[in-house]
Amino acid sequence: MKHLFFLILIFIVQFNARAQSSEGFGTEPYYGVYRFSDSVMGLTFELGYESKIDSIFGSYLKVGTPEFEFKPMDGSIAVDTSGRFYFYKQPTFSADLMRFAAKKYYVVCQRGIVKRTPLDVVYAMDECRSSVVVFRFDAIDTTKYGQPLICSTAKPKFKFHPDPAFDQEATEYKQELEYDYSDEMRFISVASSDSLVVVYSDNFKWNYTQDSGCLFPGRYVFEVSKESISSIWGFSLDLFGIPCD
Repeated sequence: MKHLFFLILIFIVQFNARAQSSEGFGTEPYYGVYRFSDSVMGLTFELGYESKIDSIFGSYLKVGTPEFEFKPMDGSIAVDTSGRFYFYKQPTFSADLMRFAAKKYYVVCQRGIVKRTPLDVVYAMDECRSSVVVFRFDAIDTTKYGQPLICSTAKPKFKFHPDPAFDQEATEYKQELEYDYSDEMRFISVASSDSLVVVYSDNFKWNYTQDSGCLFPGRYVFEVSKESISSIWGFSLDLFGIPCD
């Protein structure tokens, strides 16, 4: 029976992680937070799901014209092009999106929670890999708190205690399933509150090398009971480049 529950779990995780953005900004209980570099870290929103942010983003680009070709918006300033994601800031676009941001977010990291205020918005486009906009936060002391994972407008009451047994079982069943696209990253739990468990699958090395082994860095929130385990939220980036395969 437990095997069946984990099969359901993995299926839902895979589906939710690629589809969560379709609901649009401001409707999710959690958002993925990624540290792309020393200068780009924050709430990360994936483009390509016909959301409100997609609509605004498209209004600044010549989408559907020969001039498009995934080039930066007019008036953009390069922010960080040292990694696999090339980030730019267009001041007017940034101001437009900042209208939708909350004044503060609680960021759940590997070893604790910090409070952050969005500073501005940067974006990165790619024909194959995930195209994203990032609501940038001030830097987080990763030595103390670990890597950032998710954020929420409501202060979560998570207690930080990994569950290796949960991680092992979930990872084993994930590896037993056959996906068209997957990687070898393990599920790692970091915190829980009542029936909720925060989990990630990421080695945090992927922005500077194509050989990190991490193709779909993800963050998830599972709901666990005696009878079942299910994903209530999930988000992942596509570093493999599924659209171009």
